[in-house]
Amino acid sequence: MLRGETRIETGAHVGPHVVAVDAHVGPGAEVGPFCYLRPGADIGAGARAGTFVEIKNASIGERAKVSHLSYIGDAEVGADTNIGAGNITANYDGEQKQRTTIGRDVRSSSDTVFVAPVTIGDGAWTAAGSVITEDIPPDALGIARARQTNIEGYGTRKRSRS
Repeated sequence: MLRGETRIETGAHVGPHVVAVDAHVGPGAEVGPFCYLRPGADIGAGARAGTFVEIKNASIGERAKVSHLSYIGDAEVGADTNIGAGNITANYDGEQKQRTTIGRDVRSSSDTVFVAPVTIGDGAWTAAGSVITEDIPPDALGIARARQTNIEGYGTRKRSRS
């Protein structure tokens, strides 16, 4: 479904079950299936917004990929960046919307949450399962997650109480 002032450029491919409202899909870009482009979504030339992706008020740079299971809102994503599965831009601080800036050629691993306002430098990486709350310098790896702790026998104790 294409609604409002949505524009699809020449050579773009819009797959099945895509909803686009006041969005722009650049030349040669790929969208869908099952993708929701909300107002202000701008998918750059040759970029990809894939399966179960939602984009709102955000620009996805040329050849950048948001392939699956992600929400990108109030953000700028640079050219040639790859956004991993399950990434989220957490853009609302309880009072107002904040923006996330993700540079060029960034690689974000699965289940990364970007807590806005935050800037990710060109060529940076994130570790899987990270909640990024501070800027990441160019070409750096951002790791922001708790250490795993295993509690032996926990399951047995919980089952014995039932």
